[in-house]
Amino acid sequence: IIKRISAERDSLRTKLDRIGREREEDSRSRDRDFNQLRYQLEKMRVERNELEQIAEEAVAGREELVNSAHLLQRQLDKVAEERVPLQEYEQLQREKRQLSSSLQEAKAEIHRM
Repeated sequence: IIKRISAERDSLRTKLDRIGREREEDSRSRDRDFNQLRYQLEKMRVERNELEQIAEEAVAGREELVNSAHLLQRQLDKVAEERVPLQEYEQLQREKRQLSSSLQEAKAEIHRM
């Protein structure tokens, strides 16, 4: 009876030791999983911050483009306003050449008389 009880006790100790090792292994595995998840979460936070930075830069770039477009539009409007006087100047130059030509013809006519 003592040997049988002793054998059962040894068997129970072996089972308890095995269960203890399994629990330790499970605990280490959970710790590893937890640490890996924590690392992935931190990595995702860093990526989110980088994406937010990129988005802010994109918005700033877009605003800069819009401002540049407005500036260019104002410059185009200014050039268009200046173009009308340029066209008038060119017309006056043509008229001047015509008058000069007519004057030369008139002088030539006077010299022939």
